[in-house]
Amino acid sequence: MKEIAGLHKLKVDNGIFLDEKRIYGIRKYSVVQKEGDNQATLTIEMDVTILGDSQADNSIDERCDR
Repeated sequence: MKEIAGLHKLKVDNGIFLDEKRIYGIRKYSVVQKEGDNQATLTIEMDVTILGDSQADNSIDERCDR
């Protein structure tokens, strides 16, 4: 399978692994892949603590991209 530069490697095997590192604290997840495509969208739901003054942090947009 050909790898595409800039994409992450996802493995679901008794946990979620992104680029061979386990992600802890996930409550729910969804993986959506179009038929015949080797790319997918991973959506995770987890509890997090936001450090600092998040209202003053304008570097995070609605999609959480920086």
